[in-house]
Amino acid sequence: GDIYGLVAFSLPDITFGARLSAGSEQSEIAIGARLRVLRVFYTHYYADQTDLASGNAGSRAVELGTADYLDKRGTSVDVGIIWKPNKELPLTYALVVENFIEPNIEFPYTAPNSPQGAGASQTTIKPLKRALHAGVALEDPLGITYVADWVDITNSLGKGELRFGAERRFGSGLAIRAGYGSKNGWAIGGEVFGINIAFAQKFPMQVSRSFKF
Repeated sequence: GDIYGLVAFSLPDITFGARLSAGSEQSEIAIGARLRVLRVFYTHYYADQTDLASGNAGSRAVELGTADYLDKRGTSVDVGIIWKPNKELPLTYALVVENFIEPNIEFPYTAPNSPQGAGASQTTIKPLKRALHAGVALEDPLGITYVADWVDITNSLGKGELRFGAERRFGSGLAIRAGYGSKNGWAIGGEVFGINIAFAQKFPMQVSRSFKF
C-alpha cells in the first residue's frame, strides 16, 4: 500500500471585482481576482502485506523523516471574467483561471521500495497548479438561472468535470439551488442573508459566509 494525503487551508481570501466598459451600450463585462493565503499539509505512508493483514498503520515515507506530516505556506491568485454580449439576451459567459499565479508549494515524494537515505529516488508533487474553467448561464423570465460549467478543461488538477445546475433567487438575501456534476454527483443548497449552505453526494455539507461591499 502507498498512500499520501494533502489538505489545503485558505485563510483569508480577498476578492476584488469591477465592471468595465465593453465598448457597447448593449454589452457588459466584469473582471475579478481572488488572493488566497494558503497553508498546505502533506503526509505519506507505506504499508506492506504484513501491515495490511495485521491492521497496522504502516510506516512513514522517507521524505517525512520523523515527522507525521510536512507543511508549507504560499499565496495564489485566481482571475476571472464575466461577459454578457447583449443585455437584451439572457445569456452570460464566464472564464476563470484558477492559480493564475501559482503558489510556490511543492512536496518531495519517495516511491515505495526506493533506496533509503541520500540514494532515495524522489519526485515532486505540486498540488496547486494552474487550471482553466468555463461556463455559461441562461436566465429565464421566472427568475431561474440555469448554468453549465466545464471544470478543469485541461484536467491539470485531475478535477475535469461537467456540471449543470439551477438557482432561484427571492430578493437579494434568499436563494435555493440544485445541481449535478459528472464526477461528484448531485448537490442541493441555498443562501440565507449571505450564509451559503450546501449538501452534496460526495461532500456531505459545506457552509460559507460572504461579505459584499
